[in-house]
Amino acid sequence: MSVPIQVKSGTLISVPYSVELNDAPTFRQHYEGDYFVRMCKAQFDQLYKEGADSGRVMCIALHPYLSGQPHRVKYLDQILNYVMSHDGVWQTTADEIAEYYITHYYDQAIAHAAQIALHDVEIDNERGSVQFGDVHAPLF
Repeated sequence: MSVPIQVKSGTLISVPYSVELNDAPTFRQHYEGDYFVRMCKAQFDQLYKEGADSGRVMCIALHPYLSGQPHRVKYLDQILNYVMSHDGVWQTTADEIAEYYITHYYDQAIAHAAQIALHDVEIDNERGSVQFGDVHAPLF
């Protein structure tokens, strides 16, 4: 799910990014495409089941220098064909998710945050900390 972040001006949200379904660490650990396909299908199956009542985001982080190699393209095709064979799936980009969220949910999320006083969160980049009311925490 996207998350709004309060900034002094403009609009900023965080869109989910996956380390789990990411070709870079998978292929760096010497796993190959068939394993990546199994991971993506298992992730999709669980999220599809959970998403029966509300949407879920499944991010597959791909890098053309890895998944775009001729010997790996067939695995990406297998993943996309499997996912898109299910009803109600929206194949999209992070930008499109952000636009949809901002259009349909951003104002509601900001209003909710104001109700629970999250608007008092301040990030101090110079000190490397974040403040929630009277509580200070380091930024990592």
